[in-house]
Amino acid sequence: MKKITVTNCQFQPKCGDKNYNLNKVSEMLEGVRTDLVLLPEFFSTGISHEAFKNFPEDEDGGETIDFLRKLAKDLNTNIVCGSVIERVSDKSYNTSFVLNRKGETVCKYRKIHLFNCFGGTEHKRITAGENLVITDLDIGKIGMAICFDIRYPQHFAALKQRGAELFVCPTAWGFHSEFAKNMDWLTVWKSMNVARSNENITPIISANQTGNNGNGFTLVGNSIITDKTGRILSNSEEIEKISTVTLEI
Repeated sequence: MKKITVTNCQFQPKCGDKNYNLNKVSEMLEGVRTDLVLLPEFFSTGISHEAFKNFPEDEDGGETIDFLRKLAKDLNTNIVCGSVIERVSDKSYNTSFVLNRKGETVCKYRKIHLFNCFGGTEHKRITAGENLVITDLDIGKIGMAICFDIRYPQHFAALKQRGAELFVCPTAWGFHSEFAKNMDWLTVWKSMNVARSNENITPIISANQTGNNGNGFTLVGNSIITDKTGRILSNSEEIEKISTVTLEI
């Protein structure tokens, strides 16, 4: 076993305000010493269909990933860059870039399971990824997931079978007001983090947005870090905060 230090970053992005969101991340992480940082899904734009359509990033990650390259070098840490909308020709992907301590892209993962129920229409705008991704960082082998992927046990089982020592799951987990009573969104979110970790004997780090995005969508927060038994070591509840935990993998 080896010990590593991991950090998730939970905050409420301003929809469509990339400069604010990038600077917010920089401020929250100032002075942090950690081996791995995880940011939320859509952290640089918030859940903004207008921004997704009009201001996507290119195949290299555009200005969002360029900004985080410098941050990775300054903090001497690996960063799982939440996710951005990546435009390739006429297709858009929900993509998570992973940067090493030198700010180099070591992999990117395109979300496979798109949010297509309880009012979710991601599948109408986004092309699903096709490939499972495990990246080999200096701290170990990291299995990649994004948000709705967590509903699919086989996704995580396959990552484990391919050698993943740690799962990461950037997310924008929440609900539109029309579907608030369809389920206990927070309980489901917590239970799936615990289940995916416990059934694979593998720690999981999730980083969520929090608050209301102003378009009727409420993010539940509760970014989580578990140990390999599924025991919750850190829960950010509903406030903006960073959480740092030492894990054994």
